[in-house]
Amino acid sequence: MNMTKLLRSKVGYGDDFNFTKRGKVNYIVSEHAQRWDMDASPKKYHSYDVDLIKENFIKFNQDYFKAVYFDFAPVLSVPSYHGEPSLTFEPLKKSYQYTNYEYEVMANSIGRNKFAPPSAQTESILKTEYMSSQKESDSVMVTASAYSGVSRIDYVPRMGGDGRMHAVPVPWVEYLPVQQQTVMMVKELGLDKNEFTSKAQKSGLNDKVFASPSAYYHGLFAKIIDHSELGDINGALDTIKNS
Repeated sequence: MNMTKLLRSKVGYGDDFNFTKRGKVNYIVSEHAQRWDMDASPKKYHSYDVDLIKENFIKFNQDYFKAVYFDFAPVLSVPSYHGEPSLTFEPLKKSYQYTNYEYEVMANSIGRNKFAPPSAQTESILKTEYMSSQKESDSVMVTASAYSGVSRIDYVPRMGGDGRMHAVPVPWVEYLPVQQQTVMMVKELGLDKNEFTSKAQKSGLNDKVFASPSAYYHGLFAKIIDHSELGDINGALDTIKNS
């Protein structure tokens, strides 16, 4: 397809886009993208009619593909862009088992207060960073950032009703950033929460597994640990999973 065919196309959206090139960057802003419904929630297909669900699902995905394709079509219509090979990207060497999103979900499931710096007087924001893997578990460093509060008093000169200057005390709080880092492990067990709890009790490993703050969410188990504990906890979790 060339640009003339694209602009005259009855299949796509026609001339509904602005195409700007700045250096090596192409900017494409289309009218249909401004109205494009990107919400792929299953709630869009709810119905008591299976045929209607199927029809709505197919239509949504056809419209979705069409909107994406015709946003890229202006670039694909430039012949000179076909002359040079694109950059090749080496695949990432994946050593971690789970995503950073899952790490943060599990850390917040354990509870922000469990990672908070001792002197924190505000809620902590948790950020995670992959450390290492062992079998099917990851060790993650959780950094909790918050603020501590230090009470201060400033004395502000003010004219009093007696015609004299007075130093009026004004109390205020100075908030200072504080951080704390804690090691957390994350491991997939593929059990529902009740099944996991029941198996942990029956195996006699309940105290070992739940000795420190932990959480179980959507088949993932996370626990605050000392890094040296990872092997022992891994073994206990494997025993529970296979019991």
